[in-house]
Amino acid sequence: MTWSLHEVRRARWCPHLLVGALLCLVLPAQVSAQASSAGQTPGTMLDAGEYFSCSLTEGGGQNGLFEGGWLACWGENAYAQNAPPQGQFTAVSVGVDHGCALRASGQAVCWGNPGTIATPPPVGSYIALSAGSAGSCAVRSDGQLRCWGGVMAETAPTSGNFLTVDVSQGRGCAIRSDGTLQCWQAAGVASLGPVPAGRYLALSLGTSYACAIRSDGKVQCWGSNAQGQTNAPTAANFVAIASGHQHACGLQENGSIVCWGANPSGQLGAPAGKFAALSAGRLHSCARDDEGSVRCWGGGNSRGELDTPTYNY
Repeated sequence: MTWSLHEVRRARWCPHLLVGALLCLVLPAQVSAQASSAGQTPGTMLDAGEYFSCSLTEGGGQNGLFEGGWLACWGENAYAQNAPPQGQFTAVSVGVDHGCALRASGQAVCWGNPGTIATPPPVGSYIALSAGSAGSCAVRSDGQLRCWGGVMAETAPTSGNFLTVDVSQGRGCAIRSDGTLQCWQAAGVASLGPVPAGRYLALSLGTSYACAIRSDGKVQCWGSNAQGQTNAPTAANFVAIASGHQHACGLQENGSIVCWGANPSGQLGAPAGKFAALSAGRLHSCARDDEGSVRCWGGGNSRGELDTPTYNY
């Protein structure tokens, strides 16, 4: 179950981890400064899992550069999810009870529940990854998709050229090099319905629905709408999207956050301010503001999912 964020920003910048050198995006000024200083894909800096989250810190956990940052994790720790491997990383993704990250070399490494990880990530250089509940998937530097550690590997596409991927609850979706979407699911798992046509810049899967940012900045959601989670705002343009259990949040061009869907645990109570990264967990969400602080909301904090450690992010 991955509630991963894949942000899209607008400035003259070619993000490495999201799209390699294949696509240059135009980013809004209010968030482009972080992107240019970070030198890495937005949305790979912060990820919220079911009840725990991880973020890249600035150089060894305190101060320095985002590029090649260390990992800090908090929340549920039944499988030592909060004890990530040490060293420098360029991207992180969090699932239900395990996490995966990319080293500066592009190699993926995972930690947490060994039953979920099942097998180590295939050796290779990767540009994007997503940790789920039934395995994990990553896009290699040559655009090929690789999945491991569970049933996702059995039905994932074996051909094609991809830019990014997200997996959750036995389902996966990826953006092809031409911007179109391709989705699949494990045997016995219901599909989310027809995949919307068009070109997309980012996507995020929830429990039984998905949302993606179209090339015009509008959000398109599909799948279950039991709690209004596919009723994305139609007027705003978005630069980031994050899907939780039955709620979703988007980062607008002005840096503010808007959320929709279920709200029994305060999931829709996003803080005011300007933010640069966003991710949604099962009942909580986290965002990094333009000063580098991570703020989380929603959920009941029964497992410490709102207790962000004191670091400079």
